[in-house]
Amino acid sequence: MTRFPLSSRVQPSRRARRPTPWRAALSLAVSLLISAGGPPAIAKEEPIPCEINFSALPHHVPANQLSLQQERALHALATNPAEAEAFLKSVSPVAAGILSTVAPALSVDIRPVWGGYRGHTGPSLAAHFPPTDKANRLAAALGYVFFQDSVLVQCPTDDAIETPAYWIEEGEESDLLNQTTLKSLYGMMIGEADGDLHLGFTYYPQADRFLVLALSDRPDYERGVVTALDRQLRQFSEGRADITLLKGTKSVRFLANDWRVDPKGKHYAETYLSDDLVARLSVFRAQYLSALDALAVPPGPASSPLAKDDEIP
Repeated sequence: MTRFPLSSRVQPSRRARRPTPWRAALSLAVSLLISAGGPPAIAKEEPIPCEINFSALPHHVPANQLSLQQERALHALATNPAEAEAFLKSVSPVAAGILSTVAPALSVDIRPVWGGYRGHTGPSLAAHFPPTDKANRLAAALGYVFFQDSVLVQCPTDDAIETPAYWIEEGEESDLLNQTTLKSLYGMMIGEADGDLHLGFTYYPQADRFLVLALSDRPDYERGVVTALDRQLRQFSEGRADITLLKGTKSVRFLANDWRVDPKGKHYAETYLSDDLVARLSVFRAQYLSALDALAVPPGPASSPLAKDDEIP
């Protein structure tokens, strides 16, 4: 883990921007949340286990896999982050069962996180576990059961790619990073990236850490964006933000399945899972679908079913 100068600026200078609602909103949030503090805390490096980032809220409706009621439930969750977060917590035991089926002896810790991508922010889940050669199989099983377009594996596997990672960690003297301010923070980050919606983040509430992986093909692109975000937070808080900007390296790999092309999860199943394992995972798929049924979203204009090729925000 490496601290890099907060004054460094990798991004080219940009044209002056007009005030935008998210800037005003964050400015207000900072004035309400920030408390007086001393110098920024220096975060200590901790052993980082393997991690799988996933959700139980698919981005696309898989054709012929869900009932209309289940589709309505997903649509309602996509528009209500608080209910979505509660639902993800309720199906965490299903995720734990999936992982223990794939790797019975592996110790896994599933925690709620928040993420942002394509301009949207929302809750998701992260599974932490010791390094294992079953990381891809674990991720594929989660992606298969929960209809995930993609699952991010952060683990030193043979097919992983080493990539820089930049994150902002917050100490106890301020509260800039939280679920309330994430949408505004993400707006600031996209603004610094000139509207690049492919730039994403993960926020870890328990560690109070805002992470951005350098996944673009432009050297130091993400570094410049995160550096600018850090600088703006310090400016908004008038230098009282208890935050530290850090750099590290992650081993990453994305596993994916296009459910509009392969509605039965063919890529996950045939590439990483055995026929026997797919059969055993059907139990957890049934539990997941039952959890959607239990939401019992009544029909109506606000919860009309999505077309099979519609994207859930």
